Amino acid sequence: PDYTSPPLPSAIDATPEAFRSDAAVDAAREYDAKGLCQTLDDPHACQIIFSPPSSSSKLSNNKGKEEEVGVVFYGGALVDPRGYSPMMTMLSEKYGLSVAVPIFADDLAFKFGTCESGRVALAQQAFPNVTKWVLAG
Repeated sequence: PDYTSPPLPSAIDATPEAFRSDAAVDAAREYDAKGLCQTLDDPHACQIIFSPPSSSSKLSNNKGKEEEVGVVFYGGALVDPRGYSPMMTMLSEKYGLSVAVPIFADDLAFKFGTCESGRVALAQQAFPNVTKWVLAG
């Protein structure tokens, strides 16, 4: 789709280097359009990854056990996925969360008739130590 406007320069600056170019986002959209995101060996190919600086994403559950928490952020509304980078960087750097922002061909997190996008599994592949996931968007 055509995004409503390009991401702000501050959003591009907050985006990991691998996805700062339009070409990288377009390639991820093309992978999704061809149904390749779940078959590629690279979990970074179809999502923007924000890695925490350390193992600070561990939170204690109600039983005192530490669990590592991650976020899958589903964008949309024709907003370029890089536009969310300042907020995702804050979640990662300030709060120590592992964050994945999936990139979709049609600006939708689901195929018609189903809500399954396979992107949580892709985030799990990128962050195998995460035991609890928060879905946001």
